[in-house]
Amino acid sequence: MKLIEDIRLFESDVDNIDGNPNPTDFGQLYQYNYRDWADISTRYLFKLREIGFSMPDFTHIYLNLTPLLRDGETRLAARARDPYHPFFHYVDVGLTVDRFNALSQRDKSRLLLDAAVRVLQRHFCPSEAQRIAVEHCAAFIREQGAEAPIIYKHKENGDDCVDIVMKVINYNAFRPSVRIRRGSQPPVVYVFDKTLDRCGLLARFGSITIHKQSVVIHARRTSSDKPLRYDA
Repeated sequence: MKLIEDIRLFESDVDNIDGNPNPTDFGQLYQYNYRDWADISTRYLFKLREIGFSMPDFTHIYLNLTPLLRDGETRLAARARDPYHPFFHYVDVGLTVDRFNALSQRDKSRLLLDAAVRVLQRHFCPSEAQRIAVEHCAAFIREQGAEAPIIYKHKENGDDCVDIVMKVINYNAFRPSVRIRRGSQPPVVYVFDKTLDRCGLLARFGSITIHKQSVVIHARRTSSDKPLRYDA
């Protein structure tokens, strides 16, 4: 199983089958500012990854919005997997062009998030608990938006734990914070809770090491950032 990484939008007014052109980028048939989806989907993906939402052998879901299906209808695309790019899977989603284009940008975004939830529930959630969980994640994002605190990294060592919590300002701007808890006896209290500077890249947040009196956050190997050390 692989953690979900991306939910992208495409569109097509011809059958999404082998022999026909691949769906094109969303925003030609359907009038929409795609940056809004980039922000919303990034928050939703972070929340899905927080709960460990995974799929069997791919990481990207490509939603193909099409007027060829009834509104709300979904189906796995009858198109063979790309052997050179096996990480994605198309799902066709019915959507009337005129109905969509008549909506406000905000309502369009809500409709698209609802469509993403419906696709996950119908095609990638084998249990009722999972179907409930993916809707709860979406409800959390709808309610809190850019202020939604999402656990990006979590590390435990005995009764101690560290959370790197992320607020997704937009798809390439994040507001991280570090929370450190010592001991498990109630009431649960964070002995350290600090909001860090806004950042555009997350490579500085790799692995976490918990020591007796400090915590060290190591950057990913691809990053030149120095480790972050917090005494707590």
